[in-house]
This record gives sequence, structure tokens and C-alpha cells, in this order.
Amino acid sequence: FLPTPGEPVAPWQTWKRGFLNYLEATDSEDFPPKRKRAILLSFLGDEGNRVVDAFNLAGPAVNADQDEFQVLLSALDTHFASAQNVVVERRKFVTRVQGPGETVLEYLGALRRLASFCDYGESLESRVAEMFISGIRNTEVQDRLIRESGGANAPSLERAVQLAQQ
Repeated sequence: FLPTPGEPVAPWQTWKRGFLNYLEATDSEDFPPKRKRAILLSFLGDEGNRVVDAFNLAGPAVNADQDEFQVLLSALDTHFASAQNVVVERRKFVTRVQGPGETVLEYLGALRRLASFCDYGESLESRVAEMFISGIRNTEVQDRLIRESGGANAPSLERAVQLAQQ
């Protein structure tokens, strides 16, 4: 998850979901908390372990009734949630353009991932569609999509992707 200092390879909530799926897929979710905690620590990487060390949770849970795996997950949730700034995430989203050699679907996937951290609520799909249209590299398709919008509403995301793939 966090092999070196800096940005994690994936957003914490995305990585955590994958890790919990891994525990379930390997029938590990019923392991004792101490063992699940050890598995989590082994997956966090060197820098991730340094972050955990800073929590001062290295030993067993303070209260014997506490699940030390859940205590650690909760501490990581708090740490990485506070690191997320909606303004910063929205800036990443609105400045994202299709990269050279990046397929339409790869670009769309990147936009969807970035938008998921922007707290757009019900306007999420329309925002992704607008950014998709303004950020695709093929200017002919971009111009066609803008013309189709007729100045009122952007074409649906499905329509935009369909045209961009032609």
C-alpha cells in the first residue's frame, strides 16, 4: 500500500476494500484479530508500517475486549481520511486530460476514480461527462460532442464514450 514516503499507490478506502476482499477470498476473515493485524501489517509496506508505528499501537489492544485488528483499521481510516482534501481532489479531477497512448476506457476509468473523491453527490455523472469531453485528445470527436450539446446540456457519458471509441 505505502512502500515509500509520499502518495499511496491507491486511495486508502479503495485499497482497504481490496484487502478485506482478499481476507474473505482466502477464508482469513475468521482468523483471530492478532493474525489479521499481522497480515495487514505485512501488506502495508515499509512506510505504511512507519505510519502505524507513529500511532503507538504496536502492542496488543489497550483493552482486552478490543479487537486489535479493528483498532488498527480504525486508526488507519482516521489517518488517511484526514489526509484527503476535497479541494485538492477536485483540482486533480478538473486538470486530468487523456494521456498519450491512453485508451478512451483507461481515461474514463481514471476520471471515475478521481471523481469518486470529489464529493460531487448527484452531479457526479454529469461532471465526469463534462471532464471526459473536455479532456479527450481527439479534437474532432471533442468538437462533435460540443456541437451535439447544443449549448444546453452535455451529451450523456454513454454517448460521449460511444463516439470517442469510433
